[in-house]
Amino acid sequence: MRSAAAALTALLCAALLAACGSSSDEDQIRDVVQEFAEAANDKDAGAICGQVVSEAFEDEEECKKQADKEGSIGALGSVEDFEVSDIKVDGDTATAQIKATVGGETDEGPGKFRKVDGEWKLDLDS
Repeated sequence: MRSAAAALTALLCAALLAACGSSSDEDQIRDVVQEFAEAANDKDAGAICGQVVSEAFEDEEECKKQADKEGSIGALGSVEDFEVSDIKVDGDTATAQIKATVGGETDEGPGKFRKVDGEWKLDLDS
């Protein structure tokens, strides 16, 4: 009897962990902005490129070259604070309002996102 209860408990725990592990599109979009901000603060071209999508870059290596070109990555100020709101998902595209404080200046505007291979990215083409 104990082994059946233990097995049932293990299955229940696994099901709950799977449910908790899957985050909503909105949460994933917030995570993309968070990871982009962290990469910008670290001046990490590879990490920045992992969070964006653009037809201007053939691949991640091209993105890294462009990000490092002429101090582009250095021109990104330190992201001190940000807020993502009003997220609207439509299939594999989404929009959100992003308010960020960068280098002491606060600005707010729309952000565009595209799902690529199951992952949300900042869409630089829109």
